[in-house]
Amino acid sequence: MLVTWHYRIRKNLMEKFDPRARWIFSLAFLVSATVFWDARILACFFILAFVWYAIARVQWQDIRKGWYLVIFLLTTMIVVNTIVTGGGAGGVVPPGGHLIWPNPVVFPFTGWKIHL
Repeated sequence: MLVTWHYRIRKNLMEKFDPRARWIFSLAFLVSATVFWDARILACFFILAFVWYAIARVQWQDIRKGWYLVIFLLTTMIVVNTIVTGGGAGGVVPPGGHLIWPNPVVFPFTGWKIHL
């Protein structure tokens, strides 16, 4: 059985945009936000994201479960990454940190070594 939600018409500015334009803007926003590492530029993207939400007039009850999923996934990835790498980024262990598995994992019969 196919299940879908009831679309709520909000009569806002966002509904006047072509859906393709919204997808293109969202993808361009995502790509451009991942390119920059400067906190000032990322703050501008953060403000732009809040303006995007404000234009859409989406209520918290409509997006609550989606945000709970995002928070759960981010928390899980951060905790697992911290446990596995000791808090390092890009294979770099910070001073005073240590890896959980400092020795490489060796596959039997092949002798392949993987450094975790």
